[in-house]
Amino acid sequence: MERAQAKEILTRWRPGTPLDLDPDVQQARHFAEGDPETARWLERHARFQDATSKALRQLTVPSSLPSEIVARQRIHRPVFRWNQPVWIAAAACLVAAFLWVGSVFLVDPGTDYTTFRSRMVRAAIREYRMEITTNDVPSIRSYLARHSAPADFEFPSGLASLPAIGAGTLSWQGGRTTMVCLDGGPDGMLYVFVVPESGLSAIPPAETQFARVNRLSTGTWSHNGRTYVVASSASLDAIRKYF
Repeated sequence: MERAQAKEILTRWRPGTPLDLDPDVQQARHFAEGDPETARWLERHARFQDATSKALRQLTVPSSLPSEIVARQRIHRPVFRWNQPVWIAAAACLVAAFLWVGSVFLVDPGTDYTTFRSRMVRAAIREYRMEITTNDVPSIRSYLARHSAPADFEFPSGLASLPAIGAGTLSWQGGRTTMVCLDGGPDGMLYVFVVPESGLSAIPPAETQFARVNRLSTGTWSHNGRTYVVASSASLDAIRKYF
């Protein structure tokens, strides 16, 4: 086993979990015992995971979350009981005609950067999750690349100076969007979402656009074929200093 492979395996490992019994994890830990550099990295990684777990346990769950989850599950679909085949055929023709007209004359308004920003903010509030938790950025890039999400992100120097916490992916227009979580210290956690510009019908201007969206402060910009959204519960002034 090589050092890079051992580190990649151990980024998924948490002490006291079923992964303790995983053969790959056991082999990687054995490798670390005989490799001082990997052992030092693993010690830092373990301390980081412990601090991250404590920080996550301190996150406040919005009081409206239970009702929002229940509301999203109440989907009422109307049932139409048409007995005459002629009405069914007529309805099918009408729907087909409507879809054809829409495809010819209408432009989907829901793929511009403001809609993307709004959906990513909702994801941060309602569906927060990290598929990989590590402060090792190369491991994050490797994970994102394997899951067909943008891994070539370039953050402004202020954001790039913050330690990573982890990352995940979300769906957008049939593709995958990157979510990188950064530790903002007193500013809390910062979520950075990355999507290819080709996945948007309109991209933000060159200058970063700051706005409050659904209780979060956001900054939106584009760079080298990628559109970025940073979201945080901190104030707008707090996130401006990272640009």
